Amino acid sequence: MFTYFAYELGIHSEIPLPGLVVAEKASDDVVVRIATIDPSMSCKNQSGSDFIGETEGVGKFLVQAGQRIFVDPAPGVDKSLLRTILLGPILSVLLRQRGLAVIHASGVVIDGGAVSFIGQSGWGKSTLAGALYDLGYGVITDDVMAIRFNGRCPEVVPGYPSIKLFPDAAGVFGSEASATHRVHSQSEKMAYRVAAKFPQGPVPLRRMYVLARGQRNAIESLTPQEVFVELVRNARGVTLMRDAESQSANMRHCTRLATEVPTFRLRRRPGLSGLPEIVGLIEEDLAQSSHPTRSIGPCDPNPI
Repeated sequence: MFTYFAYELGIHSEIPLPGLVVAEKASDDVVVRIATIDPSMSCKNQSGSDFIGETEGVGKFLVQAGQRIFVDPAPGVDKSLLRTILLGPILSVLLRQRGLAVIHASGVVIDGGAVSFIGQSGWGKSTLAGALYDLGYGVITDDVMAIRFNGRCPEVVPGYPSIKLFPDAAGVFGSEASATHRVHSQSEKMAYRVAAKFPQGPVPLRRMYVLARGQRNAIESLTPQEVFVELVRNARGVTLMRDAESQSANMRHCTRLATEVPTFRLRRRPGLSGLPEIVGLIEEDLAQSSHPTRSIGPCDPNPI
């Protein structure tokens, strides 16, 4: 067994999971085992606490009660691709089973609050997180953002200190982040360790930015209804969990985030040359004590 710590969970796995924090000792919150999966082992998505699924050419997966993951690898599967599925959609299902909201987003910690970048693959979530890490801000998660509703403000639960970047994106940074491994054989992306200032506990979610392409770099206001639509579109794991309870929980999570966390659309020109301007826009927006177009929620540390 390999022992790791991520998302405040002790993870014991028969499959190596590079990028996660290695732990000498950890509670057995989650156990990952290699096993032959028979469809009769699960109720096939009829319950949010019991999920079974298959990725063609990769393997079958059974996730039970947010505590156990069984993996039945396909013959000759690329182990790196297997890990990518395990740490992406399958981990998202497990986190949802544990009552967390899970968003397709990367995030950094700025002035004690988490700032998230929401968008599908290729929209620049990790690139923005890497650019801000290069300026001394801590990365709290990459790609799979888990949010816990605890008290007045939704909190981002720390994932693990790694981000995935294409070589050209990583090349524009001057930080000491170093590549640890290739994400998988079908991708040019490399995983980079970003351990500096990695938070040790949950951080209040201060801002969300929905990424979009544009002719100029700009931050635009969004209505709560528009935010809700974007959150539903970028939810992770929920499309795999077809039971009514899981779908209802996702609607509640998206509604609360849309009404409580100030959210904006961040338009950016394609390419890497505009990164300094984008980072400047983000820092300026966060530093302002007032903003003529922003919506204020209970998580904003500087309410008007």
